[in-house]
Amino acid sequence: MIIKAIRSGIMGNNTYILEKDGECAVIDPARRNKALLEYFESENAPKLKYILLTHGHFDHVWDAGKLREMTGAQIAIHKEDANQLEIELQNAGTPGTADMFVDDGDEIFGLKVMHTPGHSRGSVCFLTEDEMFSGDTVFEGTIGRTDFEGGSPEVMRESLKRISALEKDYVIYPGHGGATTLNREKADNPYFER
Repeated sequence: MIIKAIRSGIMGNNTYILEKDGECAVIDPARRNKALLEYFESENAPKLKYILLTHGHFDHVWDAGKLREMTGAQIAIHKEDANQLEIELQNAGTPGTADMFVDDGDEIFGLKVMHTPGHSRGSVCFLTEDEMFSGDTVFEGTIGRTDFEGGSPEVMRESLKRISALEKDYVIYPGHGGATTLNREKADNPYFER
């Protein structure tokens, strides 16, 4: 699988394009991501099959509806964040519904879904054999905020315990900031219990 990262917006959101076998998926199409939209307007762009959302906050979903209109791809999100998605897509001027829901243990486009609530009720991480796309659950040296509606410090702690229990040293691609590894976060991130 080929992974391309595009950083955009004043919040420094990371959007990821995953390509394999002539098709691709996009994770978290951030707000006004001109480079992303231009990529899929090009003649050489692979077929976009899925728009995968780690959660429903506006800075991660804003261009999802526009991208779906351009490509016909399906938008997938956890059902606990579906209402938030509807609000944000309507605010962006596009139809506000998901095409499908993902839940813990599901597989989509070769990615395993891990439900990791805490930042929002429907936060998920997407895992390949070697990578984790963590959205706003885990960042380099810290974690996502838990003080938004639907967030919970207690629930986040439980999600971090599940992530910490993973034995593989995943490369973590977060929703903001630089990439890290799971072993590094287990060792240095003060929010991970030791």
